[in-house]
Amino acid sequence: MRSELFWNEPYRFVSTRPIDPLGFDALREAMANVLAPFLTGATRHAEHYVAVVVGLRWAKSRATRSIDRDIWPLFAAFERGLKQYWHRHPGNRSARRRYLGKRRIADICNGKRPDIQAPILQDQRGVGLLGNYVESVRAIGLVRPGELVIGEKAVTQLLGDPRFEWDGASPGSWQKLDYIFSSVDVRSAWPKLGRRLFDKGEASEGRIRMYSSAQAVRRHPTLDWLRLAGGRELLEPQRRIAAATGATAELEERLRGLFSDLLAGLVPRLADATVRRLANMGRQLVKLEVIDTVWPGQPVLAKAIRAQIERVASGRLSAETLLDWHHEIMGARGTERWLQELGERSALQLPKERGDPDFRLTNLRTLLQETRWAG
Repeated sequence: MRSELFWNEPYRFVSTRPIDPLGFDALREAMANVLAPFLTGATRHAEHYVAVVVGLRWAKSRATRSIDRDIWPLFAAFERGLKQYWHRHPGNRSARRRYLGKRRIADICNGKRPDIQAPILQDQRGVGLLGNYVESVRAIGLVRPGELVIGEKAVTQLLGDPRFEWDGASPGSWQKLDYIFSSVDVRSAWPKLGRRLFDKGEASEGRIRMYSSAQAVRRHPTLDWLRLAGGRELLEPQRRIAAATGATAELEERLRGLFSDLLAGLVPRLADATVRRLANMGRQLVKLEVIDTVWPGQPVLAKAIRAQIERVASGRLSAETLLDWHHEIMGARGTERWLQELGERSALQLPKERGDPDFRLTNLRTLLQETRWAG
């Protein structure tokens, strides 16, 4: 049974990706779920993992009821205090500088005293520490599925006996805040976290895949997924997905550029060489059975992406078919089209820069290094 979330609103699955008009963001996420199933695009640092678990354990101990609506406000205050502590004591840890809300935290820390009530993000729940890490800590058994309640036994194994103590009131002074939040740093938990993330342990499919990827990256730390596909460490489905990462990233980048032209009201005429190049990448994805591997259940979005990739692979790509691609993806999601017809200008624009689509490889490398997992 799923608990009611936060403000007593029933849980609703939201499938809209506002900056993903061609479906590639969803495709890359699905591919990354095969390569590194226990991670997300935002799970970067062991210190963040531990902080989330410490905060949730403390919030549960202070909440009057073990439901999300009572736990969340306590964790929100914990996160605000913790980030103020991190700002004041960054040390040489990149984790203490890599979080959203830094500008607001800096403003607070310029004041005379801490403020754990002042908002730091418009959507702290969605894009703060909890939003970035909760699915991963659930996947490795530290938090119950669909809830914010910790698994007592698993968390105690990770952190040891409780050591973070706070009454939840404003610390009042910077010295007191520093004293309270210094105990969040449980560095001894990092190797245990690595074992939870990467050990084979129970023979679940996700755990075996995570172990295989960790072994591959640990043994070949400088290789990308494309070259890791040629090794023995990855499982057969993972080797196919790893082999498809390069073609997927290039196909996305090229089509993204063409779609940006469409949004600007341009109707580009694709050169034969461009169509052939894109067709070659599409054929690679078809041959490697990417869609069947990452979406065995074949949801509507998967069918739409498959049809468009097969169209590209057959050499049938033009401005008109690219617009059809967009319409099919938005139709599968039940969301409004960015562009109705060729030649019109759209009020919506793709961001000028796209994040590096590394399929969670950087996060995997960072966590292997920080936890010193030895296989």
